[in-house]
Formats: sequence, structure tokens, C-alpha cells
Amino acid sequence: MYARTILTMLFIAAAFILAGCQGGNDTGDSLSAYFPLDAAKKWSWEYADNIPPTVSQSWQWSCMGQTTFLGHSCYVLGDPDSPRVFLNWVSNQLVYYGIIPYTVAPPQGTGTRQSSAREYDPPYIRIPQTLRAGYTWIQEINKKDENGTILQTFTVHGSVDEVGTSVTVPVGTFSNAIQITLTEYEDGEADYPHIYWYVPNVGLVKEDYYLFTDYYIHMDEGGLTAYE
Repeated sequence: MYARTILTMLFIAAAFILAGCQGGNDTGDSLSAYFPLDAAKKWSWEYADNIPPTVSQSWQWSCMGQTTFLGHSCYVLGDPDSPRVFLNWVSNQLVYYGIIPYTVAPPQGTGTRQSSAREYDPPYIRIPQTLRAGYTWIQEINKKDENGTILQTFTVHGSVDEVGTSVTVPVGTFSNAIQITLTEYEDGEADYPHIYWYVPNVGLVKEDYYLFTDYYIHMDEGGLTAYE
């Protein structure tokens, strides 16, 4: 009887440990399904504000396979006209390691702006291992150049706002999305919040963000236009 009790307690303890390692997922889906990193994956998005004259922005990403970025084993996403993003699923959470340099034209077409290569240290959490509505986390991140020089230090406040929510984008309506908000703080001042919607086996379907040109433009219309 004593031995059976001990075995039962060990089984229960193991179950709790396993649940903790899995991060408290309330969705019923594998976490990595929320941003599948397969070589065949491609996404296209288009966004706009809702105040005339309308400003629009569009881009396409494809998963270009596995690589190494500043010592990190990861996947690279992007295309020749957009920043290339380096990310991976680590410890059951999606993290960004950084991007490579790129040059893009601002919406007004009045020239170009150059973005230097940057690394996030520690890696920037985009989808946490705990997917429960109301879950929050705080992360302090150093943004570094390719030589390891710290360019900026900021704090991220992240939250899982909704699980199993509905979101409508140009490609259709999804009823099983998760909604995540990330807000960056520097010197105690908050930047505009950045909201993401992810859908299992699809990936990122929508963002709500502010585009800086000569002023901040709220890009809250649009979303995923195609994926494969």
C-alpha cells in the first residue's frame, strides 16, 4: 500500500512537471504551429490606415531555410526588398535574433533610409511558451550592431490578450487566432503598442502598428492577403 502511494505521488509530480515544461498552452495546438518554419512557407501582407489620404504598405516573406546568425542557429525569413529576419522556436517560444541591413524607400518616395544590422540580446520573445489569456511578461533587451556594440536598451511588456479569437483579414476569417501585444519602453517612455494575430498552421495573419514617416500613422486596416 505504501509503495503504491509513493508511485502514485511520483506519477502526479511527473505530470505537473511535464505540464510546466509545456508552458500552459490553452489552445490545444502545438505552439510551433502558430508560426510554421518550413522552407515552402510564403506569406503576403498589405496594410493601410483609415484616414484619407490613405497610406499603404505591403511586403512578402518566404522561409529561406536554416542558417546561422551571429552564432545563433535559426531560420531566415524575408525577400530581396524587405529586411531579412532571423528567428526560431526555442524552449517552446518564438524568438527573434535580429535582422540584416536593408535599404527601403519611405511611403512618400522622398529618398531612402538605411537600417543597420541589429541583434537582440537576449532574443526577443514574440510568442511566449504560455498561451493563456491574461498572461504577461517583461523582458529587457539590448539591441546591438554586428560588432556587439550596444545601440539601444529597451524593455518589452508582452501580453497574451486573447486565445481562440476571431480575426478577419483579406484572405478570409479565422476563428482560432491568438492575439499578442508587445509594447516597448525606453527610459520609462512607452512606444506605441504593436498587436499581432497568429493562426495555427498559417502564421502571422495581422498586425496593428504605427508607421513612422514624418509622423506616426496608425496602420490598422488589412492583413494577410495570401499564403502557401
